[in-house]
Amino acid sequence: METQPSIRKQWGFTLIELLIVIAIIAILALIAVPNFLEAQVRAKVARTLSDFRSLGTAFETYQIDYGSYPPDQVNPAAGDVESFNRLTTPQSYMTIVPTSAFEASDNPYGNSPDKYLRSLYNYGANLRVDGAGNTFNGWPENMRAAGLQYWIDCPGPEGQYTLNDYPAWGDGIIWVQLDQGVKYSEILYAPTNGTVSRGDILMSNKAIYGQQ
Repeated sequence: METQPSIRKQWGFTLIELLIVIAIIAILALIAVPNFLEAQVRAKVARTLSDFRSLGTAFETYQIDYGSYPPDQVNPAAGDVESFNRLTTPQSYMTIVPTSAFEASDNPYGNSPDKYLRSLYNYGANLRVDGAGNTFNGWPENMRAAGLQYWIDCPGPEGQYTLNDYPAWGDGIIWVQLDQGVKYSEILYAPTNGTVSRGDILMSNKAIYGQQ
């Protein structure tokens, strides 16, 4: 008796089924991507705080050895590089100087082809050295009276230095009041205002400000 060949049923997706699968994937992506981006920002903020703690330890050790913190090198060509280099050469207080996870669009070296320059933290110190090698006190007396000797500024997730929007900061009042916690809190980054929100993460020889 001759047997009939078996007939296989061909399985496949219909257009409607494919569209449903694509829609489900799109919905999952819409849920996952914002959470991923927020986690990425939180990780960068955590890295900044870790960098600040490491820099703070290096600065304090440098101060013990030299009696002052690394001076602010007033050199438009190299700028903060010379100040940070004192942490690695000739005495190694750090093996490498950390760079900012948040690159600022208004960084003073924003147009530099040197990526290292563009990503440096913004550093300032009371003790300054001009282009001729002269050392001088560069800060107002009220900042020195408050015990503020240096600061480091990180632009935060929005990628701009909020502190730069307050030109009066150069008279020292804003820094003193930030340190006292009595004014200008809008300058400081706070995740409660949104993971990506304006505000800087700041550090002085006394404290880390913002993200508290």
